[in-house]
Amino acid sequence: MFQLITLSGFEDNYAVFTDGRGKKLYCRFFKEIDDLQLESVTPVAEIASARSLYLGKTLWLNKDFLNVYHSETDKFSKLNVARLSRVKVVEMLASFYEFEPIMFTLETDDHRRGYIACTLSGTNVFESMANHCSFNNCFFDTDPRLPQ
Repeated sequence: MFQLITLSGFEDNYAVFTDGRGKKLYCRFFKEIDDLQLESVTPVAEIASARSLYLGKTLWLNKDFLNVYHSETDKFSKLNVARLSRVKVVEMLASFYEFEPIMFTLETDDHRRGYIACTLSGTNVFESMANHCSFNNCFFDTDPRLPQ
């Protein structure tokens, strides 16, 4: 379940949030060099921004696979596709992980569906993971085969 919460402060190795009813929620944070990452926290504004920019749009993959989640078995698999394939963004949700907060649900030209999760801003992502999880590492917003 997702809910909007407000950062209230810090105590020891926890960030303290307050929900809409005034209940305190504690989120363990990790420190890696100069990075701060809050476990299981996703910036909602980033998902909203991604929706306004990309929902219904065409992108080209910088990967050679799409992820697939099978809810009936609670298992994951990979759908092999050609790198630079054209895909349409059909849905955008919060993903399973804070370092890849946006799940782009994609449809290929031959109507197969899968997803790629990434970050637009790098907010709440370890610096060492930021490039791996970045939008630019996953997608092109113009056909990279065409002359620029």
